[in-house]
Amino acid sequence: MESPCYTAIPSEATVEQLSNYQLLVQLQAPSAWIFIPTRNEELARGYDASLRNHKVAILQYKRARSVNKNRVSIAIEVTQHATLLRNFPAAQVPYVFYGFSLYADYGELNNDFELGRGPLGFVRTIYFSAHDLPLGASTVRCRSSKGRPRHVLEAFASRRKLSNQLASWTGFELVYYLKACTLGRVGPTELFGTMDEETGGSRIPRTCVLRYRID
Repeated sequence: MESPCYTAIPSEATVEQLSNYQLLVQLQAPSAWIFIPTRNEELARGYDASLRNHKVAILQYKRARSVNKNRVSIAIEVTQHATLLRNFPAAQVPYVFYGFSLYADYGELNNDFELGRGPLGFVRTIYFSAHDLPLGASTVRCRSSKGRPRHVLEAFASRRKLSNQLASWTGFELVYYLKACTLGRVGPTELFGTMDEETGGSRIPRTCVLRYRID
């Protein structure tokens, strides 16, 4: 039976499958499901997954590549990011998210599941709002911190620089705030990205701080 190379970084598809599964499990909403577009549809819409029959949440996953022990790098496709923001305008609350995993390799991921704590790995899936990432950013680097915030993210693109603070959430935090109606839009959205009228809501307290810089 074919098995993954345990020293390889988990693929985007692996991160997407495991995270979407945990998202549905933790939501505990029998009517909720996740729509996965075809490759051509993904090119047109800009996302990997869309939560249905619940709060509106648009998800785009990325594979993180290790830079060093405490830092990973995530490549952002500039054209895809522009498509995503064009199809899904900003609302009063974050509802379009990038997600990535902090697992260094398949061996680390597999070890958690062998020990029966695989579901707890959802805390190692990090989400941030796509609307907080400026157009033109091509790389996001995540740096782990022993204090607060637990993760600091910086985004890079060539020859321009901009600083700001962004919010991020672990997988469990994302579920908590979706249930609390402080993340995700209320009401339906069309599969092709046309949105209903904006509904209410407010931003949540920032549990982690992300910083981006465009050089």
